[in-house]
Amino acid sequence: MKKWQIDVQWSLLYLCIWCILFESITLPILFSGIIVSVLSLHITEKYLMGTHYHVKYPFNFLWIIKYTFFLMIEIYKAGFKTIKMVFTKDINPGVVDIHTSLKNSHKVTILANSITLTPG
Repeated sequence: MKKWQIDVQWSLLYLCIWCILFESITLPILFSGIIVSVLSLHITEKYLMGTHYHVKYPFNFLWIIKYTFFLMIEIYKAGFKTIKMVFTKDINPGVVDIHTSLKNSHKVTILANSITLTPG
């Protein structure tokens, strides 16, 4: 995949996050989101990372969409299971230590956020 295609995917992801944070999809929000996403991508690559995003973080926009839908379904399933456990008083709270074979800190962060978002 060419660099500009990956940059467009990253910019779309940033734009989606921008719209979620503003809780609105209007023309001014979209326009400002596009500007901020392109500028932040450029500034981060040039001054902070020293390399391109596609080198450090391989990205596939379709994978992100599929993973988001999968995670939402799992969050709802775990939520209903937790509600049932609360009403039946079948709760055993505790801290769980999870070992993973993931080496990339980006992937470990996604895993940690997914676990934290899922109730129960």
